Amino acid sequence: MNIEIIAGLDQGYEGRPEQARLIMKVAATAGADVANISTC
Repeated sequence: MNIEIIAGLDQGYEGRPEQARLIMKVAATAGADVANISTC
């Protein structure tokens, strides 16, 4: 069984692409396998 770590960027990036990239880099450094961005 493989376990994947998913980082959720739901509202932390505040609609700004540069902020989303920064959060994804931090999530990857922390060991996340996948970044999930949800929009409403």
